[in-house]
Amino acid sequence: MNSATHRPAWTLGSNTGKDQLLGAVILCAGIPFILLTYSKLGTAPNVTAAFGLGVLLCAVGLLTLLLKEDISVLVDPSTRKLTVRKTSRFGQKTTVIPFEQVASVNVHCPGGKGPRNYFLKLRLKNGKVERTGKWSYDQREMVALAGRLAAEIECPVSTGLLVQPVNAIRVVVSAAGAVLIYVFWYRIKVGPWCPAMWGGTAPFVIILVAFLILLGILRLLPLGEENKPS
Repeated sequence: MNSATHRPAWTLGSNTGKDQLLGAVILCAGIPFILLTYSKLGTAPNVTAAFGLGVLLCAVGLLTLLLKEDISVLVDPSTRKLTVRKTSRFGQKTTVIPFEQVASVNVHCPGGKGPRNYFLKLRLKNGKVERTGKWSYDQREMVALAGRLAAEIECPVSTGLLVQPVNAIRVVVSAAGAVLIYVFWYRIKVGPWCPAMWGGTAPFVIILVAFLILLGILRLLPLGEENKPS
């Protein structure tokens, strides 16, 4: 009889408390912008932009709180299956993954300097990445946990895709690129450049969206000092 049948099942639990705290902080940060500018809307472009920023922050905070998921992964060596349960405010979803469908256990972490978060994910053979909800600031803890899970599944451990942290270089490059995108968008869609192009909410919205997209792309690329050996 396979020795796996004698090993008890065990569970990985997600870390949701910090996600809730982050959502609450973002929500609270947006409320003052709305309260301080609502009665002055239309008086100046900067007031409208500040109001828009407050609405955006509140929306992100609310979505973070509403879409929060509790994830648990039951690891059962006797059946050689993982049972992933995701519970949110909108219901529960259960997925059963045979060990044979797991390509690797990934320790996914932000690279570069500064504090790092280490996330445990599963990469399946069909290319899909399954979240376990488990993360930690402690690298040794996550590597040990990944090793234990990989040993049960009999698959390799991988560092996965490294997402770089936000730093000055990425912020400046993203901001400059976002402004250029808006400038070219205005020239193509509206007309010749003029001082009026910076009025209203369009510059704020377009530049902010472009900035976030560019920053997300740049965080996938190692830059500068991050390529040098320590």
